[in-house]
Amino acid sequence: VTYYVSTGGDDDNDGLTEQTPWQTLEYAEANAAAAGARVALKRGDVFAMATALGIHHGGTAGEPIVWDGDFWGTGGKATIRSSQDREAPEKAVVNIIGASHIVFQNIVVDGNGTNAFGIVIGGTDSYYSQDGYQDSETDIIVQNNSILNCGDVNSDPDYYVIAVLIQTWNSDMWDVTFRDNVVDTAANHGVAAYVGRAEHLATPSTLHNMQMYRNTVTNFGISGQSRSSGMLFAQSVVDGVIECNTITQGTDSLEGAAIVVAGIEEGTPQNAVIRYNDIRMRDKPGFEIQNGYAPSATVYGNLIYLEDTPGNAAVWIQEPTVSSDYTDGEATAHLVFLHNTIVLDQGTAFMDDSSTSGVTVFRNNLVVNRGSATYDDVCYVASLAASATHDHNACYRPQPGEVALAKELDPGNGYVYRSEVSDWEATMVIDDPLLADLDGFDWVPLKDSPVRQRGVAAGILLDRNGAPFATPPSIGAY
Repeated sequence: VTYYVSTGGDDDNDGLTEQTPWQTLEYAEANAAAAGARVALKRGDVFAMATALGIHHGGTAGEPIVWDGDFWGTGGKATIRSSQDREAPEKAVVNIIGASHIVFQNIVVDGNGTNAFGIVIGGTDSYYSQDGYQDSETDIIVQNNSILNCGDVNSDPDYYVIAVLIQTWNSDMWDVTFRDNVVDTAANHGVAAYVGRAEHLATPSTLHNMQMYRNTVTNFGISGQSRSSGMLFAQSVVDGVIECNTITQGTDSLEGAAIVVAGIEEGTPQNAVIRYNDIRMRDKPGFEIQNGYAPSATVYGNLIYLEDTPGNAAVWIQEPTVSSDYTDGEATAHLVFLHNTIVLDQGTAFMDDSSTSGVTVFRNNLVVNRGSATYDDVCYVASLAASATHDHNACYRPQPGEVALAKELDPGNGYVYRSEVSDWEATMVIDDPLLADLDGFDWVPLKDSPVRQRGVAAGILLDRNGAPFATPPSIGAY
């Protein structure tokens, strides 16, 4: 059954035809509650709301309840817009909570510069929507939406707004998919999978199979607070995937890495896969691992560009805040970087601040650093030489002379210069990789490129275009 909703309708209608639509989203949510129902918002309509739309009814496996803003009428996709600043229990524009088997698609969710979160799946009880209770949500798909203008520039340290939040609070959640959406402008995080913490009175739980595909995210961290990012896996996010997204810092972004994986003592991201993303940043990291506590991630096929990274790096494994470090006492690699292409105009490309041996594998990566500083604009930095296994990489610095390509601080190998790099990594390629158009972001190696078939088999079968790697594979994402 399709139920029609329009700002020009009437809740006394039956909602079953385009001529007899309901008027309010709250009435539609309460009454289109049967499995398989479609709630069709009229194209071109703007539903201005001072309170949260709490979606508390779901469908069943194979028969979800579908919310759709592009099914009938004329004009652009239907819009749900915040009309004022929010406080609990109405903190979200849309809160999907206490329900499973839901598709939310083709809708503009506009925070309108207010302090409202855009879309929240799960979350704190009765905080993001009235009477919302997080309870084992599963099979939630959010697709083809635009989530815009969540928060503004605010110096208050307690001000905190996320465009899209997926959060456990009482129990585990499963199979949440966020794909083909546009996220533009967030005070803090663009998209955050953030598991509730005991210190905030949540029951530590797990978010299983969180999938983020083919989204475009920009202008996050406009408040200037460090607790910001484009996309985030925090705490017990297990088997999550961040794939084929386009993430840019944007003209208004002040803080936050493009992608962040972070753990704490009571929960860590496990088996994260970060692949085939296109990341372009001005002065903040493209990818960042935080804290320690044994987060694990496989990162491959990504394109990462940084214009300038003073004090940061294109890829940054931060110094751990705990003694257990990233391996939690295990001497096996947890962070694996394969077949990425990293280009920067100034700064450090890859920085490993871990202090435990065997944390990282860095293999088949292509780095181009166009910085002019002899010592500071290096391709690879390790605080502990033994923290990473590195081989079959390409590090190219166009700057002439005896410039440093790498730096290891402990033990005291110091800088690794062009003339001695083969002693440091025998399989290193240091010649111009001959990419098709470096400035135009076409980073496919040309026919005569020295990185072609200079890598080693690493378990990655397809490049970022879906083409099979040769044997042996090329270095980089293509």
